[in-house]
Amino acid sequence: MTIIILLILTGFLLLVLEFFVFPGITIAGIGGVILVGTGVYLGYANYGSGMGHIILGVTILAFAFVIGMALRTRTWNKLMLNTAITGQVETV
Repeated sequence: MTIIILLILTGFLLLVLEFFVFPGITIAGIGGVILVGTGVYLGYANYGSGMGHIILGVTILAFAFVIGMALRTRTWNKLMLNTAITGQVETV
């Protein structure tokens, strides 16, 4: 069970980094999806469909919570690219 939790948490970390730090489809996003998917698959394979459904449900709820909290906090604003163009064009 520990390996399943570690796979899902590492996948979450990579996906959050993909969404807020490394925009676009990169290795972090693909790796995060693979790790979360592998964790859920191992839950189904090792513990049966009942526990697999519970792991999948908790994973979906946890991911929604993590994304919700990440969007709320101002911590990510320091890491994200935030530029403003202040120049003006003179017309003749």
